[in-house]
Amino acid sequence: GILINNADGNTVKGNLIGTDVTGTLDLGNSITGIFVTNGAGNNTIGGLAAADRNVIAGNSDDNIKIEATAGSGNTIIGNYIGVDALGTSVLGNGGSGIDIQANGNTVGGSAAGARNIISGSLYNGIVVSGDNNTIQGNYIGTDVSGTVDLGNGRNGVWINGGSNNLLGGTDAGAGNLIYGNERNGVLISNGTPTGNTVKGNLIGTDATGTLDLGNGFTGIFVTNGAGNNTIGGLTAGDRNVISGNGDDNIKIGATAASGNTIIGNYIGVNAAGTAVLGNGGSGIDIQADGNTVGGTAAGAGNIISGSLYNGVVVSGDSNTIQGN
Repeated sequence: GILINNADGNTVKGNLIGTDVTGTLDLGNSITGIFVTNGAGNNTIGGLAAADRNVIAGNSDDNIKIEATAGSGNTIIGNYIGVDALGTSVLGNGGSGIDIQANGNTVGGSAAGARNIISGSLYNGIVVSGDNNTIQGNYIGTDVSGTVDLGNGRNGVWINGGSNNLLGGTDAGAGNLIYGNERNGVLISNGTPTGNTVKGNLIGTDATGTLDLGNGFTGIFVTNGAGNNTIGGLTAGDRNVISGNGDDNIKIGATAASGNTIIGNYIGVNAAGTAVLGNGGSGIDIQADGNTVGGTAAGAGNIISGSLYNGVVVSGDSNTIQGN
């Protein structure tokens, strides 16, 4: 639909890209909705006002792709991606909603109006194979209200070998809402993805943190070489609520590396920590070696309750479980 090639500082806003003039019918472009490549950096797709919103849906591959050769500083804010102009119905595409292969780009934000709706794709909501990207404040797998399942066909967010990416944040509005996706809410895998942080998100609940709208498989799945990633943090703002998912709420697979840390989360309960939002497996399943659940510092303990099976199951070696 739009190619930004070796070009900086451009703004794309207020467009219908892949739909008819009403924003309700799929008439997608044959490859990507918006493709950013070949050194292109510091471009903006969308904006904070409703009039800035692009509807980018129905395209045959990814709705937005920032290729590995692109520059940094590209920003995607305030768009409806994979849904119609009302944000209430799927206009699915043939790839992922957003594919970020480059470093240092931003999807969403904590400011009012920065949220993207990223739903209804055949594959993932967002896939990240670059480093130092920030994903904040988005609804991934949901409608505009945050209460209706319009899930993506695979994972909500797949960190596919990327390192030092931030998913969520401590500030009000920085957390992502991730539910209804057919596989995992968040998948961290492939190569040696390290230093990624997942904090402040609702993963498997509605926008209020009180209703079970879980992802089909695992809330967060860390596997295939992923190590030294952090889920949660020591402050209330860092807390993820990870509940209601079809299998385990968090799984660190046998092929994961060591050094992954799970701290300060509410797992299997609502956002107040007072009622069960049960899942279909265990709260945390640790199959790898040398990982940590909780700790002795103030705020490090997790609430791990309400699961159909175990609170925590450990089949790896040299793991530490404290203060939960």
